[in-house]
Amino acid sequence: DQGPVPPPAADGDAQEPDTPHTKVYMPALSSTMTSGKVVSWEVSPGDFVESGSPLLTVESDKADMEVEHLGDDGYLAVVAVDDGESCDVGDVVAVIVEKEEDAKLWEGWAPGQAGGGVSTPGPAASAAASPPAAAP
Repeated sequence: DQGPVPPPAADGDAQEPDTPHTKVYMPALSSTMTSGKVVSWEVSPGDFVESGSPLLTVESDKADMEVEHLGDDGYLAVVAVDDGESCDVGDVVAVIVEKEEDAKLWEGWAPGQAGGGVSTPGPAASAAASPPAAAP
């Protein structure tokens, strides 16, 4: 029996379902941006997301900018930062899965609070679709 995915661990780190997925990170929309506020999501959990399509609008230190999804096509499984909430550049803001049926396995998942280093600023108005680069 392959019952449901186990709940998050008690220490605050979330258990990630073992499904093909892409984490979307808060992008650096300017060279001075250290955090951003999600103004609005253009898609909802369960929606199909195409590469190049608008994903969310972010308020930076300079302006509100629409952010496109630059990863592979998939389905929005998790919105980790809701409308009106802020987070640091490089924090996970969403998870996109390849298969629609995998989205439900991510319900209730939230990124762990054990930070993972500093991300490098990405190109303007593009959500990072891969983990922040680790120092060599």
